[in-house]
Amino acid sequence: MKTNDAYHQITDEIEDYAIVLLNEKGDIKDWNKGAEKLKGYKPQEIIGKNFSVFYTKEDQKKNLPKELIKQATLNGKASNEGWRVRKDDSFFWGNILITALHDQTNNLIGFLKITRDLTERKSIEDKLIKMNEELELQVKERTDKLTKTEIQFRHTLDNMLEGAQMHDFNWRYIYVNNALVKSSTYTKHELLGYTIMEKYPGIEQTDLFKVLQKCMKDRETKQIKTEFDFPNGTKAFFELSIQPIPEGIFILSVDITERKNAEEKLLKSNRLYSFLSNINKSIVQIIDEQELLDNVCTVATEIAQFKLAYVGMLDEHNKLNIVSLRGDKIAAERILKQSGLDYSDPIHQNIPTIKTLQTGKYVINNDMQNDPSLSHWKDDLELHGIHASVSLPIFKFGKVAGIIGLHSSVKHFFDTQELALLDEAAGDISFALEIFEKGKKQKETEQLVVNTETRFRSLIEKSNDMKTLTSLEGKFIYASPSISKVFEYSEEEFLHKSVFDFFHPDDIPDLITKRNILLKTPGESFPFQYRLLHKDKRWIWCEGTLTNMLHEPSINALVSNFRDISEKKIAEEEREFDKNNLNALINNTRDLLWSIDRNFKLITFNKPFYEVIKHVTGKELKKGDDVFDVVLSQEQLNLFKSLYLRAFSGEIFTNVEYIESPAETWIETSYYPIYKGDEVVGTACHSRDITERKKTEFEREKMISDIIQQNKNFEQFAYIVSHNLRAPVVNILGISNVLKGELSNEDRIKTEQFLFSAVNQLDEIVKDLNKILSTKIEIAMNKETVHFSELVNGIKTSIQGLLLSENVEILTDFSAIDTIITLKSYIHSVFYNLILNSIKYKQRDKSPVIRITSEVKDSKIIISFKDNGSGIDLKQHGEKLFGLYKRFHLNIEGKGLGLFMVKNQIEALGGNISVKSEPKLGTEFIVELPV
Repeated sequence: MKTNDAYHQITDEIEDYAIVLLNEKGDIKDWNKGAEKLKGYKPQEIIGKNFSVFYTKEDQKKNLPKELIKQATLNGKASNEGWRVRKDDSFFWGNILITALHDQTNNLIGFLKITRDLTERKSIEDKLIKMNEELELQVKERTDKLTKTEIQFRHTLDNMLEGAQMHDFNWRYIYVNNALVKSSTYTKHELLGYTIMEKYPGIEQTDLFKVLQKCMKDRETKQIKTEFDFPNGTKAFFELSIQPIPEGIFILSVDITERKNAEEKLLKSNRLYSFLSNINKSIVQIIDEQELLDNVCTVATEIAQFKLAYVGMLDEHNKLNIVSLRGDKIAAERILKQSGLDYSDPIHQNIPTIKTLQTGKYVINNDMQNDPSLSHWKDDLELHGIHASVSLPIFKFGKVAGIIGLHSSVKHFFDTQELALLDEAAGDISFALEIFEKGKKQKETEQLVVNTETRFRSLIEKSNDMKTLTSLEGKFIYASPSISKVFEYSEEEFLHKSVFDFFHPDDIPDLITKRNILLKTPGESFPFQYRLLHKDKRWIWCEGTLTNMLHEPSINALVSNFRDISEKKIAEEEREFDKNNLNALINNTRDLLWSIDRNFKLITFNKPFYEVIKHVTGKELKKGDDVFDVVLSQEQLNLFKSLYLRAFSGEIFTNVEYIESPAETWIETSYYPIYKGDEVVGTACHSRDITERKKTEFEREKMISDIIQQNKNFEQFAYIVSHNLRAPVVNILGISNVLKGELSNEDRIKTEQFLFSAVNQLDEIVKDLNKILSTKIEIAMNKETVHFSELVNGIKTSIQGLLLSENVEILTDFSAIDTIITLKSYIHSVFYNLILNSIKYKQRDKSPVIRITSEVKDSKIIISFKDNGSGIDLKQHGEKLFGLYKRFHLNIEGKGLGLFMVKNQIEALGGNISVKSEPKLGTEFIVELPV
């Protein structure tokens, strides 16, 4: 580690703290003047030694220095208080903080150790302990005197101003005096004989009761101050003297609530008076507005001890900007988020700060954490312990110019007296700001006076605007130099000529009429746009004003001030063309175009938007109307409001909305925020009907899905042809070659049997292929109405023997729908195969139960086949379940063709099949078919 000059310059200025730089082992690398002053070593005497030399021998034996280094390494910091040793072997009470230092890659490079000398504080604490011991002794002596005689004791206790109570070892009241009864809300009869827990439920959970228990158990005497909550919700502060007595414990209590409240109120008032006094001093001494506001916040946090203080000022756009802030910097992050708030925005109307800006009156909040308008800040308020606040208006010349915000960590902090002082302080600050503003304006005025003459002199000669003076007779008697620049006339060619020689003939009648009126009204002006003749015979459009100053002796002329607006005229014509062109573009479309401001008022819209709203709602919209001033459901209202608010936050996005009735429709709407500078002032919206595009996409997706499925089917078919046919053919060829040789009759008979078996296998595969091919052909056959109940009854009749032998129970519920128009042979095959499949894969110890139900959902017929069979491990076999020749229970006879045929037949009918199953928990096949 290397130190630098900047580091030494900072640390050497600090003499109240010993700042020491350590390496990873705790050896001293650097040392400031504060360390030298506190510990007595010169840098050359101590640098390189371990910092453990400052610790007592007892702490060194306990390895305290190493433990602190270990804690700082693990936790990032470590702190400790104790006796430390100087060079001269004298002791001081030191408070130390060790902080781990890391490089940019988070590697430990050493430690920073800061030590404060708290010897004086330690001495005071020891004195306080001694005083407490003396007080305890005095209380004990007093208690001993009180216990001399029972009569004197009770008489004294009963007439004491302090509350007195005795409890036995079971915590029952055995004595209470009148003063205690008065403060307890109970009578003597209601207390004596009862336990303290019965009268004050929950007291056993408090710190007070722990002290009482310790005194009862250890027979100790204690004096404490505590706050007590009564059952009726009131609170009070007491000084308690707790002493053991033979019967249990004796408690002497003094109600110090009023004294404590008075002390706190006095302290608070003193702080606020000091706050007001310091602000007034600042107003007298400070001449800069920002410096004054910074000082106000500093005084509020350091002297008045507010948790947080800030000043916010309104700019020309009615936005509140935080210009000064002091106090809890972490808590301030939430306050800083108010900077830039537009206090006229309806979204912010319930914030107390905004209420002050609107009303010009202070707003207090003595319970911020439970204020619904501050619910967004509740977690931060609880985290940082902020309970109360006041917003005080700052005025400039009768108008609210900003606020002073003060936040307190004390609930119900602000009362009438404090508010009067704070309001007075805000008024003094407002007065000072007005003085600053007046001084500023006075300086500006003085400077303006100084600059006016110079500016006026150069204005005429250097201005791009053209200025002329004409006589009553209508002749030019003065022309500014810019006339020659624009019109290229020399002074001789222009001066003393008639003004009417230079104006366009079409403009002269209007000029004469207005000039004659002007001659009758001294000091008046009229604006004009006329064409003037250039030296090269071009006409130049000019815009300006003509003022009658003939009545002024120093002028005695008509004064004109004008400029060349030829380019402006061309631009206006182009803008008019662009406007008409844009209007044609946005209205020559079936898409809806509109825009709204942040108050949901229409800025503009095209003709299709107007016609659609009129057609749907019957309302004729116009600019400035509320976009929600049409008939909408609450769901639609919430949807559109949320979309607009997203755009107001600066997001550019597109939303697609599906409308189911009266016709299936998809609407795509794009939202584009409208900015004014950096502020979003509204949003532009573009909506179009994309129903045809969506339907095309769905058709394309279905076509792709069908092609993928066909490819899978072709792959499986190719597999059958190339693999399943090859095995029996190879067997037949091999057996044929064997038959050509010489064989005994017995071997020939066996070989021929093998040949017949191979031929039968080949025939079975060809039949299977024929079934698969027939699935693609039969779909073109005529469809008919099929009744599910009749279909199941027919299948049950055809397999009656199997149902009886296996004790099968088939339960059906076709109450939702019992018919379908389809290819009967296919639907019969599906039902037949799925029923046989459930019977075939039953559990050995259970009779098969098959439940077949139907329902209509989303324009589809859903048929469920659910059994209590052996089930399937879908994680292992799910992808292969409907494959050709796929079998998952090898102990059960079958070819693995049934489910393959079921899936192909269902898909051929335009449906699909899915499965839910777990081993030993049964299987459910779900068939979906179009209505």
